[in-house]
Amino acid sequence: MLRLSRTTWLLLLLACIGANWFSYQCLLVPHPARFTPDWKGAQWMQAGDAQNPVAYFRYVTSINVLPDAAFVMVAANQIFRLYVDGTFVASNAGDFSQNSTPASYIYDVNAFLHVGSAVVALRVANADQQPPSIRVSFGVVRGRSVSYNGSGTGWQATAQSTLVYPRYATKTNMWMTGGFTSYIWPPAQIASNLLSSPPLSVNPLLYEHPVASDWISAGVGHDAYFIRQIPFAGSTIWLRLIANGTASVFINGHLLIIWNGQAPILRQKVASYLSATETPVHYRKGLALGAYDVTPYFHSGMNTLAIHVSNPGISTAQVGLASLQSALASDVLISDTQGHSTWLVSDANWHVSPHPISNWEAGTDAALKWPSPIQVARPGISSTYYLPGASTLRDIQVFPFIPGAEVILFTCGGIVAPWLLIALVVHRRYYSSLQRALETLITAYVPALLFEVLLLVFSREPLLPQPFPYTGVWGCVLITIVIVSYILLCQGAQMYTIDKSRPGSQLLSFFSFSSLHFIKRSLFSLLRRHRIYPYMSTRITGYFYRHWMLLPLILISLPLSCYDLSYEPYWQDELSSYYAAHGVLAHYLPFFPSGFLYEKAELYSYILAFWTALFGSTNGRFISVIEYIISIPLLYLVGCHFFRRRVAFLATSMLALSPFVLLWARQVRMYEQAQLLSLLVMYLFCRAAQEQRRPRFLYMALGCLILDYFSHEEVFVLLPALIVSILMLSRNTQYRFPWVLYQKKWWYALCIGSICIAIQLLLVHFTHPPVLGTDSSQRPFIQFSTDNVPFYLNLLFYPSVKGITPWIALNSALATIGCIWACYDKNQRAKYCALFLSISFFTLMFSFTMQADRYFYPLLPAYYLMGAYAVIKLLDGVHLLTYADAIRQKRASRAVYRGCLSQQMCWLLHCDLILACSCILLAPMLPISSYNLFISRLAGLSYHRHYPDYDAVGPYIQRHWQKGDVVISAAPDFSTFYYTSHVDYFFSIDRALFLFERNGHIVDTSLGIQALFNQSDLNTVLAAHSRVWIISDNAEYQAEVAKRFVFPSDFHIVFEGYGSAVYFRGDG
Repeated sequence: MLRLSRTTWLLLLLACIGANWFSYQCLLVPHPARFTPDWKGAQWMQAGDAQNPVAYFRYVTSINVLPDAAFVMVAANQIFRLYVDGTFVASNAGDFSQNSTPASYIYDVNAFLHVGSAVVALRVANADQQPPSIRVSFGVVRGRSVSYNGSGTGWQATAQSTLVYPRYATKTNMWMTGGFTSYIWPPAQIASNLLSSPPLSVNPLLYEHPVASDWISAGVGHDAYFIRQIPFAGSTIWLRLIANGTASVFINGHLLIIWNGQAPILRQKVASYLSATETPVHYRKGLALGAYDVTPYFHSGMNTLAIHVSNPGISTAQVGLASLQSALASDVLISDTQGHSTWLVSDANWHVSPHPISNWEAGTDAALKWPSPIQVARPGISSTYYLPGASTLRDIQVFPFIPGAEVILFTCGGIVAPWLLIALVVHRRYYSSLQRALETLITAYVPALLFEVLLLVFSREPLLPQPFPYTGVWGCVLITIVIVSYILLCQGAQMYTIDKSRPGSQLLSFFSFSSLHFIKRSLFSLLRRHRIYPYMSTRITGYFYRHWMLLPLILISLPLSCYDLSYEPYWQDELSSYYAAHGVLAHYLPFFPSGFLYEKAELYSYILAFWTALFGSTNGRFISVIEYIISIPLLYLVGCHFFRRRVAFLATSMLALSPFVLLWARQVRMYEQAQLLSLLVMYLFCRAAQEQRRPRFLYMALGCLILDYFSHEEVFVLLPALIVSILMLSRNTQYRFPWVLYQKKWWYALCIGSICIAIQLLLVHFTHPPVLGTDSSQRPFIQFSTDNVPFYLNLLFYPSVKGITPWIALNSALATIGCIWACYDKNQRAKYCALFLSISFFTLMFSFTMQADRYFYPLLPAYYLMGAYAVIKLLDGVHLLTYADAIRQKRASRAVYRGCLSQQMCWLLHCDLILACSCILLAPMLPISSYNLFISRLAGLSYHRHYPDYDAVGPYIQRHWQKGDVVISAAPDFSTFYYTSHVDYFFSIDRALFLFERNGHIVDTSLGIQALFNQSDLNTVLAAHSRVWIISDNAEYQAEVAKRFVFPSDFHIVFEGYGSAVYFRGDG
């Protein structure tokens, strides 16, 4: 009986999963293609009257007769919001939050039009310091003719908010309506520098073809069953469906779609400028028409389309439909490879019945003899929505069970059958047993499996031609890789003769075996042979030859971290460090301008103060950049101590190229410093526990721990992990308990560290002003809770839920595997690293109540080390199976033959390494347009700033400032004060922990400005000052303020940025 190894079964399982996933996606899942929009003469345009982050565009036309269909096609260089006659239609903010790749969009706007003047209005924001630009085509369909109104000089555009929100306006949406006086708006300016035409993700013919005015029905009744046959010989097929009830769609007998086109009533939400949740469409009467790409479910020849429309019930009254009989309108768009399109409309080819029969959805002869449907008048207006294949509020995508089972069965057979057949053919000649042949040949699927993972990673890049990668071409590439791997494995089973008495050669690991060929051909070996560096010592040159790959990694990291450090505006946490450092320069202690002692990140405040005294206050971000560059070789050295060089280099590459790190390494904040010191703490405590006769490591580790705590207090999550990990390392059979418990120096170190931390906590407690009230800000920072579990699981394993968070699910899965693998490894340092990461993470998740990705940041070095460790262990396991260890004896010469790898197979294993590392390094980078500023500028791609643009607010207020003006902040007051130099009041929303009393007033701990708690406080300020500015974040904080305060109607918007807004009341 065969007993295959666990690795063999694991690889077989992974091969089946990978093949089934690719087959299912290719055969049964529709994937969006890319369509080139026809703009019909529409041009890119922008506002020419100001260079502000936000611009507004208007187009007014006259509608004498309502059209059969109407649509708007739009492309913007960043974020847009589309309005028709004052009603919000759509926005691309959700897509832009995922990636900033330009795209075109098309929307059905027929339901928004009415007889008279029609206004198409757009608000465009650019978060990349570029003029907001847009390209629009407004199409009106009447019969078979389509008229287009493209963007150009006939449109009006302005970037001045005072022209959009004039004082006389009673509503903020008046500029979107026909009653707005816009004669002072200048005409739009043609943007000649923008020539691109971003692709569409939906076929525009679905919007350009009107919906049938006549529907079909089975007569009086609450259920109707429709069926027809459709011949298909094209390349793509689209289904459009609208019904006055719930419609179940069957294709060739399989239920695939459940569609409910009735408009839901949704609550309104306030969305930030980069929020993935945009303001939903206002409730309006009518039905929704769903558009589906159903190409995978149709085969060449005759196909059956069946639809069951169920009882609409009393809910039809919500959408203004008078009829209660089930009815629908459905048409099909078929396109061939040459671009010719054919429409199949609702005609007499349909068959209908108010009652079903057995197996009717499969197109039985009895069902096809049903009578033709009854033509009924269209019961209401509709709007078209493209459904990209995922379940939504309106539709449910049903898994095709029978076709899916067939795909799984045949795909698994296609994996297992060649494996068994080839093993049976070659095992007698090349392998000592069938078991050994099976274990070796299963590795033929590894290159294809890794290549498929790489394709999945690249599928997150929207710049690649679509559909990608689930096409027949890439399927053939994967099959070719498997065939080539089988051929090379068979070649690798060739024999070479060695002496029988000679001991068997040691089996090399994958990377040792791979590097054997590389070292012989290394450029640096040639340089060493010719002694290019005679002035260097042998030790230095040897170290350089051994670790030279670290140098290009550092060189790559320099532009990624240093390029245009002033690009991002300062946000409130950065400004906290900024003002604390200035307090050190002025008072030798980190005082805020309010006089509050900022006892957080004290070490960083003093380092920043020293840097400011030497180089000025404009280059503070270089501190984090320097610490980031230092952390690269440091992590490599630590990784070499814990693991092998290959693990160390892979982990260092993951850290150096991580979008997380590249974001926080460019800020005036202590997170990079905390990460650097946490890495040193992990390393030095491991050395101290393993080298007990060298006490300097213990005191160095203690010093780094104290410095780490004074850099970032949240690193307390490391303390339980350090205790458990050190106890694990110090286990000894000679002692009943870990030997560190018998060492006085460890107790001394514990006492010193505890005293330092206790002193800092006491100072924070006694220097903090008395708390004046209670609200949500006083929630304990340290408390056992499970509230943070969903947040951190989404952060690590489901990052798409977080919107703009980099995709690190693959890294998280590898780190989890590495931690589990280390528990069974004999390497004590690997166990130490796994315990350090796991316990720190669980302490953070269950005991620290704050939620932010930056709190996980100090754990990233250990996180990447364990992920790299898992990758290397997995590839080593594959190599152990690949190395054919078959032995046979030749009768004539009595020589022993040991199977070896062919040179071609060695390079294939190199490819395994390259593919695995590429997947891991590229996964967090994509989409590339959102990865890094330097890469985006180098590739000519769009990028966006991550923080609100208060730096644009400051110059506007300073130009219009008059003596006696006051500023009220509805945003972080540090940001407002830094960029405007004026803040007098702020709206206090859940800020009790950050307030104290001074001279009879309640002020905040940052600037010492007066708080406004209620409407009476606001009215008092407004009565005392004639000119009042309100600076807002134009997002969540403003929404909270609007819930508690009522503002007079004479406040109006005078400036709007992509993440800020300025309201003003007064003269001038």
